[in-house]
Amino acid sequence: MNTDTRPLTDNERLNRVVYSETELARVESERPAGGIPIPTTNGYELAAYRMPNGSKFVTPRMKTYKPERLTLWTRPSCYIGATWEEYFGSGISQTRDSGALDRSNFECMVAALKAIPEPADWPHDCACFQVVRENHWAVGWVEWIAIHQDAADHLHEADRIAAALEDYPVIDEMHYSQEESDEANEVWRNCYRPKERLAYIRKHRSQFEFRGLADLIGCVRGNYFAGYASELLS
Repeated sequence: MNTDTRPLTDNERLNRVVYSETELARVESERPAGGIPIPTTNGYELAAYRMPNGSKFVTPRMKTYKPERLTLWTRPSCYIGATWEEYFGSGISQTRDSGALDRSNFECMVAALKAIPEPADWPHDCACFQVVRENHWAVGWVEWIAIHQDAADHLHEADRIAAALEDYPVIDEMHYSQEESDEANEVWRNCYRPKERLAYIRKHRSQFEFRGLADLIGCVRGNYFAGYASELLS
């Protein structure tokens, strides 16, 4: 985005020339037939025109939001790939090796952004936000959430969540608990043999409350994990 802040000339002010490529494109595409440019009267108006019948036609300015906690994308050193100059990162990412907490927060952030409708006057061909996956030599791949700089409502929501995470590291406790439980069940089923499961139950007996022998047998066979998921995964 052009950051030229010099004063407008009289002609520029009259025709309401602005220094955002996005806004310039909107002025050109939405200029009414027969409208004569006139000076705008408030910050809401991107451009204003006097119509032949004497009425006033206004192109409204897009809502903007300047994040306090999100960072605009910059090219990393030794980076080869797509560029995201017009995007902020949500501050939340995940990798192939991420644990339950990172996966949960990532999924909850995506869900929160999906719940926000695209503005009716959205001028871009791209979506307001997108999940970006990039290859990484150490962890296989990294995913992060790119939010367009013009997507004010999405930026505001991501900024709000980022502020909340500074006080408490979990976006949604129930979602995180389910994610952790699912991972514990998978580890219990795939990484332990029956004898190892039985030994674990005996060692951590206070974690398990079985409803009966069938419940104990099901746990030993790896059908599910009935202990403390966080302890098993630590």
